[in-house]
Amino acid sequence: MTVAINDAGARFPDPAASLMGAYKTDNGSYVWDDGSPMDYIAWATGEPSDNGSCVAMYSYRAGSFVRVV
Repeated sequence: MTVAINDAGARFPDPAASLMGAYKTDNGSYVWDDGSPMDYIAWATGEPSDNGSCVAMYSYRAGSFVRVV
């Protein structure tokens, strides 16, 4: 997964966002890179969208989560 995060960072150069080390699995659940489930997700309005499978946090959306890459 580290390669995917590094690649995502290269294609997602937004200084207001931080990739969180979490992603959507094939079965539709969200997990951390170590495979443990995300117990809490503060989705932004309109999220999760169909844009990618990695989870990012935006500072200008009051720390809410979005799907990217």
